Amino acid sequence: MKEAVTNFLQNIPLENRFQFINQLIFLNFYLNKTVLKLENYFHVDSTINKKHATTYVAKNIEIKENANFHNTYLLEQKMYDYVRRGETEKLKRFLLSAAKNQLLKEGILANNPLRQAKNIFLSGITKIGTLGAIRGGMDVEEAYQLMDLYSQECEKLTDVNSIRNLNLVALEDFCNRVHQSRLPKECSKEILIAMNFINNSTNKLIQVTDVAQHVHRSSSYLSKKFKQEVGVSVGKYIMHSKLEDAKHLLLYSEMDLSSISNYLCFSSQSYFQNVFKKNYGITPAKYRKNFSE
Repeated sequence: MKEAVTNFLQNIPLENRFQFINQLIFLNFYLNKTVLKLENYFHVDSTINKKHATTYVAKNIEIKENANFHNTYLLEQKMYDYVRRGETEKLKRFLLSAAKNQLLKEGILANNPLRQAKNIFLSGITKIGTLGAIRGGMDVEEAYQLMDLYSQECEKLTDVNSIRNLNLVALEDFCNRVHQSRLPKECSKEILIAMNFINNSTNKLIQVTDVAQHVHRSSSYLSKKFKQEVGVSVGKYIMHSKLEDAKHLLLYSEMDLSSISNYLCFSSQSYFQNVFKKNYGITPAKYRKNFSE
């Protein structure tokens, strides 16, 4: 009898609170013929809201007095964008530059350093997965499983440095997976090397001959094989990579259009603007205005 009861309990499907309430509402209707509504069981404790509001006002005064404002938003957006685009090498360079040149002021999420580091990690890994990897084309279920895995691993750690190292590992892992998911199927090693060379050379004036030289092949051989495997010509891929970097700079830097054009080695600002509009149906200035608001 005990074994039968145990088996019965173990086979009951797990449900959240509101699924359980829905079951009770149905049971009540079946037994009593009366209708209950799920929304009647959503209760907001106004005393909690008032307490939080009072705390927020006091904290806001303290922050303004000490000029201790959060300053990580734009850096985070850049980071998630690199993950979304699967650009691992650029992500590494960005993180190194940020570590050297930026004094980061994170929010206070706990009362001790270890719990603070874990809370920062847990909130960050969710955004890396949802705002970066999934938007970059990574399978949703794979991304959520990976978020769960890294969250569980974080909770096992007992020192702040290990948690920070795990964060770097997770970032690179997600970024690499997005990169792999975006590559053409059955892409050869030499074409992968060519694509990586192009993606990491958007600030240089490169042509098909430069890419061919990098993979130690003739221009004609590379051009034919690249078109077969990637679906576009080398020249079009070079332009696509430059324009994708232009979008990134428009959103996450203070560079003006002339500086962006020069940095990406366009022959002129007007040419840059024309090519950008031809590919995306919007001018660079309008793109920056629309997506920065």
